[in-house]
Amino acid sequence: MKKILVSALSAILFVSLFACSAAPSYKTDVAVQTIAAAAEPAISQASNLANASDEYLEFFLEVDPALYDDAIVRTPTGALSIDEYAIFRAKSEADAAAIRTALETYLTGRRSSWDGRYNASEKPKLDNAKCFTYGSYVGYTILSQSEETAFLSALENALRK
Repeated sequence: MKKILVSALSAILFVSLFACSAAPSYKTDVAVQTIAAAAEPAISQASNLANASDEYLEFFLEVDPALYDDAIVRTPTGALSIDEYAIFRAKSEADAAAIRTALETYLTGRRSSWDGRYNASEKPKLDNAKCFTYGSYVGYTILSQSEETAFLSALENALRK
């Protein structure tokens, strides 16, 4: 009986160790426009998103252009929504970490400068905004919880090997 129990526990331990060590693998050569096209349908058309300028990336996000070789930042064109996202393809893992740090700083700054007189129904999006990293791809979302979940799922599916 002890042998069976020890064998069963050993098998469970082996399977759990193997399952935990299998980290997902992501593509490294997908254009961010392609990823955005796959993920953006999860966002309401009412967001009226448009491409942000390179100056926006450098001035507001404070992301050094030397850290990435492809990027897209989509911001709202109207005042009714604060929906926003960014996707960067970093040149290396270290660059991805540096980009993520800059994006986390950006989100922290957005939260601390929120004007309570603004559209209060949008604040939960900012409160729950988050950064993501999938291999060399890093970015952030400021979306409703349901849109964020669908967006990140589509993004990850577009990147998985």
